[in-house]
Amino acid sequence: MATSAVETKAIVVTVPAEVLGPGSPYEIRRLELRKECGQVLVSAKSIQVTDEESAQLANNAGRTLQAAKKELEEFYTPIKRQLDAIKKPVLEAEKTDIGEIDAELKRLGSALTAWKAEQERKRLAAEAAARAEAEKAAAAAREEEERILREQQLQRAIELESLGDTAAAEAVLEETIELPPALPVAVVAPVQAPVHMPGSVGRMNYSAKLISLKALVDAISQGKAPLNAITWNESFCNAEARLHKEGYSIVGTELVKTPATSFRA
Repeated sequence: MATSAVETKAIVVTVPAEVLGPGSPYEIRRLELRKECGQVLVSAKSIQVTDEESAQLANNAGRTLQAAKKELEEFYTPIKRQLDAIKKPVLEAEKTDIGEIDAELKRLGSALTAWKAEQERKRLAAEAAARAEAEKAAAAAREEEERILREQQLQRAIELESLGDTAAAEAVLEETIELPPALPVAVVAPVQAPVHMPGSVGRMNYSAKLISLKALVDAISQGKAPLNAITWNESFCNAEARLHKEGYSIVGTELVKTPATSFRA
């Protein structure tokens, strides 16, 4: 599918004005609620709690604001649900369409990675076999060279002995055969490395997996691993604090008690 010469344009989805725009039932009711809540907010913002009377005013304002908040939530919740219902099939379609492509990209990438690994394995195996063969041939050549030198040594000894110089002949036989230094073994691998394919890039992905949380914690306590290698579960600890209250006790943390005031509508 060629896309380089094709200009793609995003589809702009517009919400009709009669649904959420000016003059819509949504906007009319929203402005009504905003006006009502605005009056309560203005009144509440002017309250400073300094005595019993102002404290009662703050309490009454808090209850009124709580009721206003609940009314706003009841107004927005069904609208959000309707919008989510509209968005849901789009998200599901996107997940299906792109998901299929992502799955195939992953399959093709894995197949290419496996193929390249197999080619590299074959190349290394062929190179090892070629090296072994070259080393075997080199060893055979040195053995042949040594055999020839020994024959020459034996021939010299025979000649000396024929001349009646037995001592010299024995001395020649006791001489150590010294071969010249072996030359490096030249290996030509019969298998070429995979050809580079434009448009795909081989890379190494690196990640980590936890194999022992206790070992990691011990390493951090001993200064052998950074503290950033682990995070504490704040949500779990907060839940434990709410559950056990004064009985909360997790080593390394402490119970925090913060006074607060809530309101009932």
